[in-house]
Amino acid sequence: LNIALNDEDDVLVIPESAVLYDSFGQASCYSGESGSDAFERRRLELGGSTESGIIVQRGLDADDVVVSVGAEQLAAEESKSELAAEDDD
Repeated sequence: LNIALNDEDDVLVIPESAVLYDSFGQASCYSGESGSDAFERRRLELGGSTESGIIVQRGLDADDVVVSVGAEQLAAEESKSELAAEDDD
């Protein structure tokens, strides 16, 4: 999903479904380039919310693409990969 710029305030707004929270309450999302299948987890600094979604104060650029459907599944797969890598050590 391409990130929306809220015309009223010129702020980045992403869907709530794109935002993930870790056990410490730190927000992040999966972001990548348009047309690419590769995504990376990016930490976010969030502002308030609007009717359109959540305001991102820091962590994304207007031309970034975020995962809004399946973000939790990506996080689960990433965790499995990290656990498997730890087991190999």
